[in-house]
Amino acid sequence: MTGRRIIWIIFYAVFGVLFFEKGMSLLGAIHMVDDSGMGLSFLGFEVSDQISAWHIIYYSIGFILLGATLFCTAFIKVFKYIRKVALGEHS
Repeated sequence: MTGRRIIWIIFYAVFGVLFFEKGMSLLGAIHMVDDSGMGLSFLGFEVSDQISAWHIIYYSIGFILLGATLFCTAFIKVFKYIRKVALGEHS
C-alpha cells in the first residue's frame, strides 16, 4: 500500500469519527437550546451563527451520515487492500 493511500485512509477514518461525534453531540444538545437558537462550529469553522431548535436535527443527521460514509469508505479501502494481498495481487 502506498503512503498516499494510507494517508487518505487515515484522513477518511479520522474525519469520519469527528463528523459522527459532532452529529451525536448535536443530538444531545437539542434539549438545551433556547428560543433564539444556537451557533454551530466544527473544527474551528463557524457553520452557522443561529440554528433554530427545529433545524438542529437536520444538521445532526447530516453530520452523522457524512461521518458514517467517510468511515465506511476507509473500512472498504482497507478491506480491498487486505483482499488484494491475500490473493497475491499486491503491486
